[in-house]
Amino acid sequence: MTIAFRAVLLQLALMCVGLGNAPPAHALSLPAQGQMNAFGILVDAPLEKAYSTFVAGDADAALAALNESSETDTAHRKWFGQLLRAEVFMQMGRASDALDILEQTAKSEVQLFGTALLSQAIQGEARIKLEDYGQASQQFSAVAQALENWDLPTSYRETPNVPWLSHRSHAQARAYSGLANLALRNAQFDLAKDWSNRAEAVYSTIHDLAVSSQYQRYFKVHVDNQLGRANNLTVLAASTAVQEPNSQLASQNFQNAEQLYLAAGNPPGLANSLAMQAYVAFETRQYETAIRMGNLSVQLANHLNLPDLIWRAQLLLGKAYLKTGQMDLAENAFRGAQAAVDLVNGSLASDRSKQQFGVGKSEILAHLVDFDVLANNTAQLFEDAERGRARAFVDLLTDAELTLSDDLQTNQMVRSLDVQIRKLRLQHSLQKRSESRLPIAAEIQSLLTQRSALMDKLSAINTEWSAAYSVRYATLAQVQARLAPDEMLVYAVSGRNADDIYLMFVQRAKSSIKHLPKGHLTLNSALLDFTDAIALGNSDLQAKSLKQIKAALELEAWPKASKFYVVPNKQLHFVPWFGLELGQWVSVLPNGSWLLRQGRKTELAPTYLVVGDPDFAGELPQLPGARSEVTRISQQYRVNPLMGRQATAAAIVAQAQKKLSVLHLATHGVFDYRNPLQSALYFSGEAGKGGAQPMTAEDIFKRPVRADLVVLSACETGVGQVLEDNDILGLQRSFYMNGANQVVNTLWPVSDQGVRDFMAVFHSNLSRGVGVALSRAVQASKKAGQPPAVYAAFVLNGYTLHSVAP
Repeated sequence: MTIAFRAVLLQLALMCVGLGNAPPAHALSLPAQGQMNAFGILVDAPLEKAYSTFVAGDADAALAALNESSETDTAHRKWFGQLLRAEVFMQMGRASDALDILEQTAKSEVQLFGTALLSQAIQGEARIKLEDYGQASQQFSAVAQALENWDLPTSYRETPNVPWLSHRSHAQARAYSGLANLALRNAQFDLAKDWSNRAEAVYSTIHDLAVSSQYQRYFKVHVDNQLGRANNLTVLAASTAVQEPNSQLASQNFQNAEQLYLAAGNPPGLANSLAMQAYVAFETRQYETAIRMGNLSVQLANHLNLPDLIWRAQLLLGKAYLKTGQMDLAENAFRGAQAAVDLVNGSLASDRSKQQFGVGKSEILAHLVDFDVLANNTAQLFEDAERGRARAFVDLLTDAELTLSDDLQTNQMVRSLDVQIRKLRLQHSLQKRSESRLPIAAEIQSLLTQRSALMDKLSAINTEWSAAYSVRYATLAQVQARLAPDEMLVYAVSGRNADDIYLMFVQRAKSSIKHLPKGHLTLNSALLDFTDAIALGNSDLQAKSLKQIKAALELEAWPKASKFYVVPNKQLHFVPWFGLELGQWVSVLPNGSWLLRQGRKTELAPTYLVVGDPDFAGELPQLPGARSEVTRISQQYRVNPLMGRQATAAAIVAQAQKKLSVLHLATHGVFDYRNPLQSALYFSGEAGKGGAQPMTAEDIFKRPVRADLVVLSACETGVGQVLEDNDILGLQRSFYMNGANQVVNTLWPVSDQGVRDFMAVFHSNLSRGVGVALSRAVQASKKAGQPPAVYAAFVLNGYTLHSVAP
């Protein structure tokens, strides 16, 4: 039976699983209330509901049921409930959130079973969804090796320990199937079939024991066994079909998998099977079939509200349309994929989750960039780039951060509206062009009006949070209207050729696009040469490398302006802009819409706080240069600095309750790549505690440190982690979210003498504006004979309409 013919049969199957009719009764019964599941856990009403709704594809209902769990639950039951919660999250596309849960289930699992093999295998599955194939392979391989010499027994002389056996056999099967999935993605089709057949043998043994007259009173058919088996058969079928497009065996395995999904009442599985068959058709150059199967998958995934599957299927559809020359349909599919990514990203719960989810999504934007550049459509290019940038900055506000804000209820209402808007935009993108889009467009506009009213309310309570939320939805025309005649926004994006750079030049009256072929490669090479020259302390090499950076960016060919705003991507985040002699000054923005941000100007008399050289009690190196630096600056402002034992986090918070004009911090800074909210600046410990006390990004939300301008004169305070969507997670974001309009930091450590003299000139010129002050400090540093390692280290971030010092 061909894939094309089977698509017709699957359309009939889809009608049975929710597209108009009620799902069929479960041919494979799920554990009911009062029964034991495969792991020896007594099922109650909430767990029964969680089981059934998860299998049916209603993830929200499954999570609600799991939230009904009793506080008196046993450790065994709590472990399983969290394991099921992780599975639900993965179904929703929230694999990164699932990983956070699985770290905890692993600890419980060790106490219950002596190992964490099942949690580890499911972690591997989550890693595959996040396209972290290296970590996935390590986790699957570790489980497979641990169980290398173990097989599930098929006969027993005494009562078997079913929970222990179920734990090991399910872990083994899922690890084997996971390795098959990885091999398929790496085009290692023979290896994929080998691992799939091993997994099928384990699943088959589990099933045979559960239905045997001798052992069925002990073993139960667990839902994970049936769904895992179906998933594995899908991988086996795909691995076979890619090598043999007309294989009867592949067709039979697809059919067997779909029968299992139907028997279990699992429409998400069917949607996944359709997507996998679309993949097979695409890989075997059956593009029309890929389009048919992909559209069926999107149709079912949309009905089930599975945006994670939608974006994957839409991405494949877009590429299939490109192969058939249907450019308009390809672009529409890519836009649908982007809308689905927006919806998934907005549902994630933590910085780390959003950070991990970003991996692999840049391909969608890259396709859209190519379409926009080809059409020379700067307005659309700006909109497409901003959707990722503005979404990244605001959505990176985690639930924990919202809880710490001034008005949690209004923030939650705004977030709820954002989710509704995303869902409608996804529906809008999935509509056929022949259908009227006006009703959905009108509903979106209505929600945007409600959002605007909430923003006015939030602004009256907390201008800083309102300003951050307001970065959404800006258009190119709105940004152009904000620019002064001598200002220019330079917006960097990348297309499908990841080595190339596209620079969008936005000025008040015009906009244009410049293509830098192999720009990222050339720029990266120049930046590496520059950092090597800094390490060697060779000023001549540093100056030469700066010229190479200018050449890589083709600065001489840029439109003329005196003041520049740059929205960087990839390596451009680490360009030493003030060393390039580009206009009067350069300021780095998180996104183009940041120019519309309405930061609140301090109304009272200017206030200053200068902090440096905390007493680290031997835990970190002291900073004697920082002491002389802050002494000199505090004399300029005629304030008492916080130094030594006085330089504590508590003292800083106490003085920064009312928004400061300037906050200058000269201390150690560290970026936490694993958990950006734990990135920290270090200060003296509280009385009686001693040591070096961190002030983390999370601390800044809990105990706000408010300042119009924040100067981070510390080691590599400008370093952060560039995400897939080109937002950069660093300490700057925490200060932005508490009202900072501008942040000055360094890209690398600078000598004590260099920093001291530089900062003295900088602060003495702040009345002229931060950009001018930095420019004058750079010129003074050059005149004093300082090398580029000093004057090029400083970066200006942000935007303000007013000066921050008298």
